[in-house]
Amino acid sequence: MPKKIFISHGHNDLAKHKLKDFVRERLSMEPLVLAEQPDLGFTIVEKLERYGRDCHFALILLTGDDATESGELRARQNVIHELGYFHGVLGRKRVLLLKEKGVEVFSNISGLIYKEFPVGLIESIFEDVRMAIEVGDLSCRAESVPIQIGDISGIWDAATTHQVDKIGDRLCADIKDIAKKFPSVTDAIRAIRAFLNSELKDAEEGITSCEQSKPDLINTAGKDTNKVLADAFTNVAYAVIASDMRRKKRTLVAMLEELDAVSPSDLPIYDVVNKLTLISQVYLKKD
Repeated sequence: MPKKIFISHGHNDLAKHKLKDFVRERLSMEPLVLAEQPDLGFTIVEKLERYGRDCHFALILLTGDDATESGELRARQNVIHELGYFHGVLGRKRVLLLKEKGVEVFSNISGLIYKEFPVGLIESIFEDVRMAIEVGDLSCRAESVPIQIGDISGIWDAATTHQVDKIGDRLCADIKDIAKKFPSVTDAIRAIRAFLNSELKDAEEGITSCEQSKPDLINTAGKDTNKVLADAFTNVAYAVIASDMRRKKRTLVAMLEELDAVSPSDLPIYDVVNKLTLISQVYLKKD
């Protein structure tokens, strides 16, 4: 069964439907929206616990549904509750806020991970979300609320944690799934090659994006200490992610070279898959 991604949302149905379609069609995962699940006599909290525990990630959609006394826009309170629940259940690195521009963020919650999108254009951040989920860490390519000095050690650990093992596991699992769909070795190899080329393009785009997104560490004028520290850790995180993507790129190139050397008449498809798995283990093993 595909992995499930919980989608927490307010009153913006268009953004919710765009996000659901993205999760299903681009990520090949199952979007889970609480209101669409059977009640089974549960209270709201019981329903959240029942269905939320099966999810691997949570995407928290913050749209401007309510106005504060000062005129600021904020998300619905059910969304805030679900945010807190999943931070506790999944941990910070598997919960990502998708924040519509102009909606208040919680400056009192240090290290909160979010990605901002222009009003009505949630699709503008889909590529960042895809890459973050592929890496297995939703803090990838995201902003965060200004950090406090006491949080440095935790953020440092998150920023310097390579995800190459998870990338390798996912690549091999996808290759095996593709191979099972085709009785013909020739067709299976053709489909695997197309998949690897697509992944190679994504890796190259990810490397470029990381290089272009690094904060400016030279010009610190006007920045407070927290902002300077946050930018420094962001640079470290981008460097780690880019390193993982480069290793993934080298792995994919080696896999494609192996496919070019294979004659479909010589090997059964499981031997081809085993060779590609070995390449992944060699190139993407943890240091």
